[in-house]
Amino acid sequence: MNMFLKKAKVIRFNTKDTTSIKKNTYCFNKSHGNPLSYGEINNAVERGYIYQYMYITTDEEIKKGDWYMFMEDSLKGQFEKAKKVESQIPFHDCKKIIASTDESLDLPKPSQAFIVKYCELGGIDEVDVEYINQVMGYCANCTGTEYVKCDCIDGKRIHNIIPKLNVDNHNTITIHPIKNS
Repeated sequence: MNMFLKKAKVIRFNTKDTTSIKKNTYCFNKSHGNPLSYGEINNAVERGYIYQYMYITTDEEIKKGDWYMFMEDSLKGQFEKAKKVESQIPFHDCKKIIASTDESLDLPKPSQAFIVKYCELGGIDEVDVEYINQVMGYCANCTGTEYVKCDCIDGKRIHNIIPKLNVDNHNTITIHPIKNS
């Protein structure tokens, strides 16, 4: 399996849930300081902070079972919740969500180190996310009725190479920053 990088966008949205990412509503421009904070802040809401979730999105094809968001809603600031594909629907102007700090989405999450760096920098718009090529297929020695990981090297293999998000055993992805906000 070889590793490669894909470009992705980092988007944040307000939530009523308590999160580790907070935006200071009193920071209107750079002269007011960094609007983002990570970690605990006593009386955060009373002190002008809004809790936020982070979403990592791509232009990948959206399939059944994937999480997605309508970008038009997000640009208007009307984003409420990610949606999961239950049936085939048109995906005009949608982005696939591949990772999030919103644990209710049952998706991988960005590393804590990335989230801390993201907040320290005041945001990062674009990132590279690690993927691996996973070989899926069946072997001539198998029944050929279902796809299984095939390790055959005798040339009898029938397979597909499927790009897969590289997720560690803590359900965390590896992100490399490209451009700061």
